[in-house]
Amino acid sequence: MTLGSLIKTSTASAALIFSAACSQAASEPTSVSSKDKAAIEKIVHAYIVENPEVIIEALQVLEERQEIASAEQKSAFLPAFLNLENAPSLGPKDAPITIVEFFDYNCGFCKSSKDWVLDQVDSGDIRVVFMELPVLDSRTKTSALAARASIAAHMQGKYRELHSAMLGASGLTKGRILTLAKEAGLDTQQLAKDMESANAYRLLEDTMKLAEQADILATPSFYVNGKFVSGANFPLLNQHIAAARGSK
Repeated sequence: MTLGSLIKTSTASAALIFSAACSQAASEPTSVSSKDKAAIEKIVHAYIVENPEVIIEALQVLEERQEIASAEQKSAFLPAFLNLENAPSLGPKDAPITIVEFFDYNCGFCKSSKDWVLDQVDSGDIRVVFMELPVLDSRTKTSALAARASIAAHMQGKYRELHSAMLGASGLTKGRILTLAKEAGLDTQQLAKDMESANAYRLLEDTMKLAEQADILATPSFYVNGKFVSGANFPLLNQHIAAARGSK
């Protein structure tokens, strides 16, 4: 939930805060008379009216707590994602830092994240595991197709080549994908066959099911050594990488 949507509920939130404050006062060990309770309610009400910014502050704290709880819940699924059989990855398998990226080939923010992600692969101490998450397929009709092509490219040991090409292209029809694959040096006949293989469909289905369970339905999203980050938040991503390097 965004701060904007939370602010829209500020009237209801104010009532809840007001009610909670009064209930807290009423639950103190010393008994509170009806007259005293009315006086407390009047004081709390006056304070909120005179200081409406406390509602925004309370909502900001609530949002931060919700984000922390959501990130912790998502982090619990990381081992399951890392155990997905045949998930494509680039970088040293024994790298001290592991980034897991969830992306859709038709996602604009995923396209803009491409160079940053591949720069991490080239750093030498980071392994990137790629999670094909075609969340835009109902609209684009090509996201799942591109995801299966990417998995098929991995079967040829050419994942990076096609992955980079598709993120740099638009109009990812099957014909366009095969053209990009040919230009990248892939065996297009084998690619077309592997795109329709049971292994490609299985990995994509397993990834989608697990992402749904983890409530990871937005792209791009990342794990950096277990820390979950939603969106292409490069300052935060770089901060987590720096912290991971500093802890080695």
